[in-house]
Amino acid sequence: MSSNERAIMIRCCHAHAVAFCHVCDQSYRIQRLGADWFRGKTELCPRCRADLSDSIREHLRSCALVVTLRSELLVAESEALCEESVALRKDARQAADETATHVAEAEVQHQRPRARPAP
Repeated sequence: MSSNERAIMIRCCHAHAVAFCHVCDQSYRIQRLGADWFRGKTELCPRCRADLSDSIREHLRSCALVVTLRSELLVAESEALCEESVALRKDARQAADETATHVAEAEVQHQRPRARPAP
């Protein structure tokens, strides 16, 4: 499992079962999952040592608490993007106004009669 999946599981699912072992026919909470540090596995059945990663991922896709958290994160991200978009549009308008001012000043400079150099 990815660190992001683990973080979401710990944040949302600490109080209910997150995995089901089909071999043992048992459900497990995060705190009960086994680990094999030599093989780098951390989502194992504490009884039969079966890999429960797929069961956990299935839970993460269907858990109402996880769905709610992901929705809240998406809303916050979209709000931040909207604010950034507003700021970028404001900067673009300001840059366009400054460009128009420079163009107008250049046209005025170009239309002024130039003084001839003294002989």
